[in-house]
Order: sequence, then C-alpha cells, then structure tokens
Amino acid sequence: MRNSALEAKGALPGIESGPGGTTHFVVVDKEGNIVSTTQTLGGTYGCGGVIEGTGIVMNDKTRWMALKDSPNIVAPGHRANIGHSPTLLLYEGKPFMAAGSPREDGIIQYVMQTIVNVIDYGFNIQDAIEAPRFRSRDLCYRVSMEKRISQETRDTLRSWGHDLSAYPEWTSSVGGVEGFSVDVETGNIMGGYDPRRNSMAVGLHDIKE
Repeated sequence: MRNSALEAKGALPGIESGPGGTTHFVVVDKEGNIVSTTQTLGGTYGCGGVIEGTGIVMNDKTRWMALKDSPNIVAPGHRANIGHSPTLLLYEGKPFMAAGSPREDGIIQYVMQTIVNVIDYGFNIQDAIEAPRFRSRDLCYRVSMEKRISQETRDTLRSWGHDLSAYPEWTSSVGGVEGFSVDVETGNIMGGYDPRRNSMAVGLHDIKE
C-alpha cells in the first residue's frame, strides 16, 4: 500500500535502502491476538555467529550494555536496556494501538512521538507515522529534525538553548515506525507503514456469504 494523497502531490520520499540490522512488524489476527516485535542483529551480521543447523545469526546488542559504572549494567536481577520499544497500548482494557521501529538508540523516541501524535493530537496511525520527527541526544540539548518541522518551532528551540541540525525532509535516520490503531467506536483496525523505508501495511479478511 502507498499513501495516494502524498503520492499525488509528489511528496513521498525515495525509499532508503542499504545495510541494516533491525526491523519491526505488527500482526493482528481475526481472533484479536496481537504480536508487536522488534528484531535486531545490531550490525549487518550481528556478532558474526550463526546457530548451527538453523541459519539464525546471533545479534551483538550486548555492546550497549556495561559491566560497571553505568545504569545499563549487566547484573543479577537487573534488566539491561537494548533500546527496543515494541509497544502495545490498551484503552479500557482493550488493545488500542501497537507500534515499533528500528534505528538504534532513537527507537524509543520515534515510537513515543508516534504515540503522542495519535493520543494527544488525534492523528490516525498513518498520519502519525508520516508526521515529521526528530532525534535528540546529549540530554535533549542536541536535536536533529526533519526539515518539514516549521521554522517557528526551530527558532523557539534555539531560544531555549538547543543545538539544532537539519535532516532532509524525509529520512530513515528517524526510524521506520510500523503499527496499527483501533477505532474505539467501531472496532475498525487501521494499519500504518513508514514511507521512509521499504515497508507496507496489508489487511486480509474472510468474506462470508
């Protein structure tokens, strides 16, 4: 599926491709079961190890962890963070939205921006994914953002002391969010895909006489 409104305006980005080690997918079946999964190698070939007889390449995400002097320490009873954020949101106890993304330590930021667009601004899931995004570093003072974010917003952030830099209007550097949302009134499910990457949303259903 492509976004026909953007395509008609010539506004869709060219899909970026190249080496990468992370992907995300969301699946909903007709019984309402949901899987939101982020799979990664860390690098193109992970740690270089393959499980014998399976073809499964082992990842190298432990490189994000530490053995001392870090909140992300590897220790008994401690869950170290590898930056993934496969997310499922509930509304009144029922699934409302699921999302996730690739792209290194910015994953949590991209998923959260998409959630904010849906919940706080009322976007549908596709518009929420396509909305311009940003990536922050160094305790949020260093910020890179897609050029589609307004100059007024940029000027305001600079006045607050942020160090800003610009990405192109569309870039996979701000992830590739995939997900779905549910209309709480009708129960209809809408899938969303990120045109920044090679991705799609597909819906299948049984037609009964």
